[in-house]
Amino acid sequence: MFSKFELIGAGVCVALMATAIYLLQLQTAFDNTALSQPALVSGAVVVSEAGNDRVVQAAALREATDNKGKLNRMVIDDIKIGAGAEVKNGDTVSVHYAGRLQDGTEFDNSKKRGAPLQFKVGGGQVIKGWEEGLVGMQVGGERILVIPPEMAYGDQGIGPIPGGATLIFSLELVAIN
Repeated sequence: MFSKFELIGAGVCVALMATAIYLLQLQTAFDNTALSQPALVSGAVVVSEAGNDRVVQAAALREATDNKGKLNRMVIDDIKIGAGAEVKNGDTVSVHYAGRLQDGTEFDNSKKRGAPLQFKVGGGQVIKGWEEGLVGMQVGGERILVIPPEMAYGDQGIGPIPGGATLIFSLELVAIN
């Protein structure tokens, strides 16, 4: 279970991450790039680690973007390393997660529902970004995935997720079953 300070820290993390991404979108607009295009994700993202803010390596985000600022591959950032066996294809895992759009809008949160998501890695039950982004995690580990549309829902989108959306997930690996 999480302490109230960890939950507050996570909330602050989300707010700061959304602000950083929003500011990058504004910069893109001022550079005569339409806001309808994928937003730049090449800036630093602030996350919370045990109550202390830290900056996700901006270099990893910059390297994953093309010269127009479009994310061309997934970015994985480990916030906390877990312990024990690592996730591999074929494992059934339980994962708590929060999913957000680049503007910070949360579209899903397993903790708010009160139950982690359970699925078989490599079984095609989740988006490609999750299939690849969970491999190597250990129980108790926390990771942020910044997933380009091609590894998520593509141009069609789904539900509250618009087509062409880059998705940001905060993951916590609860168990490898």
